[in-house]
Amino acid sequence: MADGQALLEELKARPRWPWLGIRMRPGRKTLVNAAGEENAFAFRPLLTVNSIDAACQLAVAGAGLATPPAFLVENELAAGLLVEPLPGWRAAALGVYAVWPANAARASLTLRLVQHLAQTAG
Repeated sequence: MADGQALLEELKARPRWPWLGIRMRPGRKTLVNAAGEENAFAFRPLLTVNSIDAACQLAVAGAGLATPPAFLVENELAAGLLVEPLPGWRAAALGVYAVWPANAARASLTLRLVQHLAQTAG
């Protein structure tokens, strides 16, 4: 894990690594390990796209570093098309939000879905 820590320090010190950015996400990454330790750093993307799917495709093509959800790249990782440069570290979880206007119909199916998500997602 010492090599991983050294790479984390280099990521913090050199914000011009070839990161692939997502337009709706700021130029900051927070990585978390199994012990819950966090490492946050700023970065300037080499290239910015507007979808995580595009970032995944560019990463597979070798265009740069990305932090996609594991389920999007599990086949590429298994096939050796992608590698994890920091095994044991993951991008911090992002929040999921469902917002519903207060003046919407109370019996609508969409409102029921939002209520169900709020109850089950905790």
